[in-house]
Amino acid sequence: MTEGFKNPSKDREMRMQLFLLSRIIMLRLAADQLVEALKKLWPHLLAELVSVFDPAPGEKRDFLLTIEGIKIVELMSQLNLEDF
Repeated sequence: MTEGFKNPSKDREMRMQLFLLSRIIMLRLAADQLVEALKKLWPHLLAELVSVFDPAPGEKRDFLLTIEGIKIVELMSQLNLEDF
């Protein structure tokens, strides 16, 4: 999954699927397992969220990706993990 986030040639569909997979993992793992998984995943997920919420100059905002990013942020705030 982290390799998918690192891939510079990922298209819109792949990015949306990575966000969906991230949400599924967050919902399915126990809290302690999730904290360990997010330690590895968080830097890549954060970089992807930043690129979605703050697109490069001249790049059009993709509203469907923005909605997927908002879903990730909302879920993480609802999980209320101490480490994050």
